[in-house]
Amino acid sequence: MLFYLKTTDFLIREIIIINFFGADVSTKNKMAVVLSFWDGKLNSEMLKMKRVKDATAEGLFTALIAELAKSKIPESRMVGFSADTCNTMFGERNSVSQKLRAQIPHLLTVKCSCHSCHLCSSKAFAMLPALIEEFLRLLSAFFTSSYKNKDEFAEFQEFCETAAHSILKPGLTRWLTLQPCAARVLEQYNPLLLFFTSLVSEKPNDSNMKMLSLLKDPFTKCYLEFLVYALEKFNKFNATFQNNQPLLHELQDYVNHLILDLSRSFMDGAYVDSFKSSPLKIDPKKDERFLPLRSIHVGKCKMPIVHSFFSLSKIEYLQILIGLKASQAITDCQQPRAISDPAEKQYFTLYFPKEKEEAEKKAKKFALDYVKSNLIPVPDKNSLPTDPIRKNYDSVFQSAFNQEFERSFHPIDNFFLSVRNFYAKAVYEFKTRFNFEDDVYKILPILKPKNARKLSPQSLSCLFTRYPILRDHVNEDDADNEWRAHVNLSCDYFNVSEDFEFHNMDAEFYWNRVFSSKSPSGEIRFPNLKVCISLLLTLPFSNAAAERFFSHMKDTKPPKKNGLHDKSVDAVMKGKIWLKSNGANAGSVTIPDSLLQLSKTVKTNAAIVSSDSD
Repeated sequence: MLFYLKTTDFLIREIIIINFFGADVSTKNKMAVVLSFWDGKLNSEMLKMKRVKDATAEGLFTALIAELAKSKIPESRMVGFSADTCNTMFGERNSVSQKLRAQIPHLLTVKCSCHSCHLCSSKAFAMLPALIEEFLRLLSAFFTSSYKNKDEFAEFQEFCETAAHSILKPGLTRWLTLQPCAARVLEQYNPLLLFFTSLVSEKPNDSNMKMLSLLKDPFTKCYLEFLVYALEKFNKFNATFQNNQPLLHELQDYVNHLILDLSRSFMDGAYVDSFKSSPLKIDPKKDERFLPLRSIHVGKCKMPIVHSFFSLSKIEYLQILIGLKASQAITDCQQPRAISDPAEKQYFTLYFPKEKEEAEKKAKKFALDYVKSNLIPVPDKNSLPTDPIRKNYDSVFQSAFNQEFERSFHPIDNFFLSVRNFYAKAVYEFKTRFNFEDDVYKILPILKPKNARKLSPQSLSCLFTRYPILRDHVNEDDADNEWRAHVNLSCDYFNVSEDFEFHNMDAEFYWNRVFSSKSPSGEIRFPNLKVCISLLLTLPFSNAAAERFFSHMKDTKPPKKNGLHDKSVDAVMKGKIWLKSNGANAGSVTIPDSLLQLSKTVKTNAAIVSSDSD
């Protein structure tokens, strides 16, 4: 997004060129050019939906500059740029953002906060077992691919008195989808467990058995509960910055608070508190500051008391899944187990396969050394299982194996370790992907009412230094005087009684009240200040607006309208966006007679001549 400063009679307007390319159903690359302005609220209107043949950084940059020149928008008035975080847009070398900064030195470039947050959560989620995501995708695919399965599952939902909700499908590219998917599975857990238990008894194939084994595995529920808790933090952040309000002045605080929250979940509180003023300096790899594994915060997740996990034969496992042993297996999993308990009471997990394999190798070596050091007679290779020597050897070997395996394999610790890695990776990614080194982030706090009322800072000189273009539109001394004078507006004017109420006041509401103040003669009191503050309120923080316009394009040009010409798509989208922004509908619009006369000259189904310039 490119933000362009336009002033008319001290009324500032902002043009956003949302530079985001994608492909429609005809696989043509598109670049949306969107016009936005702030007039008490942030509005967005599409200026052009342009086809681009070259989707490289150079091609997009050239097409963008050409479109700006065609629209007679001066480059010198651009104040900000935001896009998704791909290398084409924000790569270290020859990206669109770099080319724009080289041509427009005062330009502020901001990676889309929503894309960045999504990437942080994706990288952190990769620290958890891949099996949990596989489980969510397999479960959704099981029901979306068969209406018969849906109908049969509905019977179990009714029996369990659970809401008749569908199992959600995790999106591959959509933000915010994984957390509601996990929450829905938890909501439907009991009917799902009964449904697959019944299904396995009828069709004991590998796919059904795997789904049932995952549902009965206690760690599946643990991970789902943790995901619902942890991903909610990311989703709230993401939902906030998809808003169509000026929010760049809040971004740094939101990131800092999220880093502190995540860090405090797995690191020493005193260490985290020492960085309250600078959370980006927290080192998530500082292992001496880690909390003990069992002290890591995992939300409302309840840990199962699991004491032993051994591989069972397929026949034994099938008997546990579909027979009367199922409830007994879960009960034994949750109770302390004596060493003398038989192996068929030991529960099985599909999680932590590498750790389990290493523990089994270690236990096997220990058992072999144990029987050898204790001079246990070794049976003949061809001896029968009933042979006393064979039975004695197997008993001693299994007992030694079990003891060492239990000492080596700690599934609950492995769970907490994966959660700690999740937190550490999330903190590291937030530190890496969010950069607040630009001087504008030191200026933005003046937008907050609590700072403005304290005249912090005393002067707007820092803003004029960062954006010298302001001197072409306002007088710097007059702007400073108005900045200092606006604090004389009484609390009553803002509908508050005490100064502390400004701490939680919305910045947009506060400045709208300031800008609406007029002198006794009816003149605007703070025209120069309005231009300065409006510039800050227009700066970019996410690329969500671009995503919305491409969603509009998919609705306007679905697969059945694949042949719709680009000019037609552009015209239809402009009409839809105009109606929505003005709160109107087709029935309430008054069409001028001149436009009606012009429409009579249009030939139905006439061919539209393609043009490289469109």
